[in-house]
Amino acid sequence: MALRLVGQTSGYVEIHAHSTASDNALTLPVDNGTNGQVLTTDGSGGLSFTTPSAGVSLGLAIALG
Repeated sequence: MALRLVGQTSGYVEIHAHSTASDNALTLPVDNGTNGQVLTTDGSGGLSFTTPSAGVSLGLAIALG
């Protein structure tokens, strides 16, 4: 199962669920955050932006699922 968001003029972004995924709901933040911030979870599905601590490498792709 996948969710595909189609761009206004071209391309798309697609999110896939793992074939054995359990029920899961994520609540997105109300804003965009600021440059350099990353998404974090509260462990219950709530997402928020936070500034990573020193020593954390940015720009890595994270595979969900």
